[in-house]
Amino acid sequence: TADVYLAYVDSSIGARVQKGTLGATSISWGSATTADADTGDLNINISRDSNGKLWIIYKDIDTTSNRIYAQRSTNANDVSAWDAQVTVSSQLSSSGTLNTPAIVPLDTSGDMYFAWIRTVTASSTLNVFGARWDDSVPGLLGSDTLLSYLGAGITSVGVSLASAPGDVVHALYRYVDNAATYVLEYATYSGGAWGSPVTLDTD
Repeated sequence: TADVYLAYVDSSIGARVQKGTLGATSISWGSATTADADTGDLNINISRDSNGKLWIIYKDIDTTSNRIYAQRSTNANDVSAWDAQVTVSSQLSSSGTLNTPAIVPLDTSGDMYFAWIRTVTASSTLNVFGARWDDSVPGLLGSDTLLSYLGAGITSVGVSLASAPGDVVHALYRYVDNAATYVLEYATYSGGAWGSPVTLDTD
């Protein structure tokens, strides 16, 4: 048998996680666990580290701020208990937005990589940020800038991550620039740093 994991936001409860067991033609789902009981949660993603522990990353909105939180399951391959939230990024709602957090595992034991998009209203700036979770610390190793774009009218759309052997991360992200053009870009994280972004398409 094999297991699958599902993370979702219930607008009346918060961030929820379930474990399912694959059958020949169906999935048998266990009970859902609430990892974070906050109805302002959005944009949730789930992954699993090299030690089998599950991670979720999500956006949280309250009356004054946007935050990106990450949480790790207390035990490997188990959704029933979760460690305390890690604040990945925060920003006042009046200053801009944080969006579409993503997460992938790295080869190094317990390490993860996070990415998210931030817009700053006053300076008309859009940033794609990343941060590595170093489990030996444990903690975040600052933040990396994949993209910094300045232009009135910019709009964030989304970022996706995929990991590869050797602690390599591939990022694909899309945004709308100040000319109302959709821009699709790609970048690679290797050796602890991001390479220059490559524009794949515009429309």
